[in-house]
Amino acid sequence: MSFTQDELQAFTTILDQRLSAHRREMERSLDSRFATLRREFEQRLSSLNQELLRTIPRRLNEQHARTLEGLSQIVSSGQEHADQALARHVEQREDRQQGQFQHTMENALAAQLLAIEELIKQHTQSDFATFGGALPNWS
Repeated sequence: MSFTQDELQAFTTILDQRLSAHRREMERSLDSRFATLRREFEQRLSSLNQELLRTIPRRLNEQHARTLEGLSQIVSSGQEHADQALARHVEQREDRQQGQFQHTMENALAAQLLAIEELIKQHTQSDFATFGGALPNWS
């Protein structure tokens, strides 16, 4: 069976019309589906933004509190170390000063003792010479 040129042309035209109608229907269906997906995506994005706006400040506050607590511990630990080091330094300085004071006092007392011994020696020699070489009787 063979078809005439007009029949083939008419058949092609009908196929083209049906194909165009089907294509338009597919485009409308896809456009509708994309619009639905876009709305759903925008709703989810909006919900996510709202959730982030609620949770981020809370989490930042929690993180800030943990950071402050950690810094406080570090500072107090550092302060304890500084206090201990200062106490050791003060103790060592006091020990040194006490040693220097003792040494100075020992030297001063030794000098006074030597001066007293010299005075006694001089006084004894002058008394000895005064009594003609005889020791005085103090009893």
